[in-house]
Amino acid sequence: NPMALASQNFIFPLLLFGFGILVSLWPFHSWAALGYGSAPSATAMLHAGVLKKFGLYGLIRVALPLMPQAAQHWMQILAWLCLGNILYVGWVAMRQRDLNLLIGNSSVAHMGFIFLGIASLNLIGVTGAVVIMVAHGFLAALTFGLSGYIYNQTGTLEMSELGGLARKMRFIGVALTMAALASCGLPGFLNFVGEVTVFFGAWQVPALRLVTVLAVWGALIIGAVYLLRAVRAVLHGAMSEKWANLSDANLWRKLPYALLIASLLVFGFFPRLLTDKIKPVTEQIVKMATMKVGEVVGGGTGKNGLLDRPHPGPLPQERENRSQSLGKSGDGNRQGDVGANQSGQLLFPLPGGEGQGEGVRANTSKESQSLLTSAATK
Repeated sequence: NPMALASQNFIFPLLLFGFGILVSLWPFHSWAALGYGSAPSATAMLHAGVLKKFGLYGLIRVALPLMPQAAQHWMQILAWLCLGNILYVGWVAMRQRDLNLLIGNSSVAHMGFIFLGIASLNLIGVTGAVVIMVAHGFLAALTFGLSGYIYNQTGTLEMSELGGLARKMRFIGVALTMAALASCGLPGFLNFVGEVTVFFGAWQVPALRLVTVLAVWGALIIGAVYLLRAVRAVLHGAMSEKWANLSDANLWRKLPYALLIASLLVFGFFPRLLTDKIKPVTEQIVKMATMKVGEVVGGGTGKNGLLDRPHPGPLPQERENRSQSLGKSGDGNRQGDVGANQSGQLLFPLPGGEGQGEGVRANTSKESQSLLTSAATK
């Protein structure tokens, strides 16, 4: 049964902003970039790549299906808030001089695209949001891992002190360039698939078309400016003499970076490897999130997710009333959706194999007792 509308209107904003703080929704975002910039690389990789997604998972899998009417009311507000992530945080990233702070603000800006996909409340947009969640997990681990390696080699992440590192660290330079291009949404990377899917989904909602245009501008222009400037400052230009003894990553250190880049490329060229797995569950969530007051959404095939729950059958009081009515009418042999055996006991087979009706259980117990009695007599 759906939650009461008054309860939805009270609980959904709490979940939205509670999860939003964890996911660094603007204007509750300022802790994220500072935390990532100060944390060890492994901690930043884990939190930005994995833990932050818990809030998005809770919003998509819990808040939207349980409180659909309140979700529909708040989605346009969420769409305008996500512009704060995409535009404002993007402008903040353009002013950064520390590589870790720039990557941290870039991570926060990418959350705006996920919120925009959720705000569309349609299958294309929500599927794109989940795709960006996966892509951002790979990308955050890659970028913070690369910045950690550069810090271990140089002892600083101030971009004004770096420069020309591609001469000494060729693999790291190529990996950082590919990470920046993936973050810009270059076709061929998984990030492009997620972002363009979100834009298509948001464009289908007339009320979100202005937001979509501004988000596209932020993705294409602002993101490209601060990421390509960072690549130029760190990898190109004149190299200071104090970096003459830097060493590139060995084979063992190259392996995790290569796996992350390969994941972005494989899923970028073959996105159906992800979307075919995501679509059945997101389709069901969208149906539940867009239902109107009084509507009932039927279950799916039961092959994906845990939302496909068969109807548990009549309630005990309904079974008792139907048993009495069938006993009075004498139609004990009628079979149908609610069947009855010859003694007038009702059969209520439950779909999905979750159990049997009371009549079947009663007959089964009687037959078991008779078999035991006959066996004991013999």
